[in-house]
Amino acid sequence: MTLPLLLAALLFFAGPAAAPPAQQLVREGQDLYRQGSLGEALLKFEDAAKAGAEDGEMFYRMGYCYKALRQDAEKSREFMVKAVPLLEKLVEPPARPGPAPFYYLSAIYITDLVEPAKGAEIARRGSAQADEGRFASFKDGESLFQIARLYTLAGQQDKAIGWYEQAVDALQAGPTPNRVYLTSSLDQLANYFMGKADYARAADRLKRLLELDPGRDQQRLSAGLLMVKVERYEEALAILQCFTNDDFDTEANYVTRIIRR
Repeated sequence: MTLPLLLAALLFFAGPAAAPPAQQLVREGQDLYRQGSLGEALLKFEDAAKAGAEDGEMFYRMGYCYKALRQDAEKSREFMVKAVPLLEKLVEPPARPGPAPFYYLSAIYITDLVEPAKGAEIARRGSAQADEGRFASFKDGESLFQIARLYTLAGQQDKAIGWYEQAVDALQAGPTPNRVYLTSSLDQLANYFMGKADYARAADRLKRLLELDPGRDQQRLSAGLLMVKVERYEEALAILQCFTNDDFDTEANYVTRIIRR
């Protein structure tokens, strides 16, 4: 038998390559989700679910992808509901989880199941654990963001801000930062500093946000106006460009003409 025929025979008898196990698919989906590749992440999650994966965090993220990417509210709710009992097991004593299950569960109750009181109560339980130092070993950017969100969902935004700052630093230092968490943290910080009339810090956070997600016209205009307010005119001129919405572009052109006078 010639070498090509021998190789063909070996491949035939070996059969098709085995499919990746469910948990491997979950990990691959999580990595894609962190990178902001929601469509590819969702496909991995769907394959993992078909392979038998039962994971509360995965179901939450599937629900988020269906809502954000496919605008499929019914499918999103289906997976959020699937996530609830799995996450509830993780937050009940004697379990000692990290911040993630508290965060996902509180977010589901508040945003998807429209039970804000229940969601806020779970967020308070999670933030109380942070107050007690039980999350001190969690230094990664995702966990720091989740702790910040627990304080936000519990109505304690002043406590949340320091955690968002830590989350931004940790996420930016990581090899594959979670873009969803990073942009959300920067957005939270910008809004907080605007509310405190700390316009320079708000502008800095918006500038970084736009480097990550240039298509945010509202934030681009806000950043330019804040830079004018703190007399950073050259930066304002540089950022008040590349709008995709004509109304924002018209307003930005008016501001730039005033700056150049």
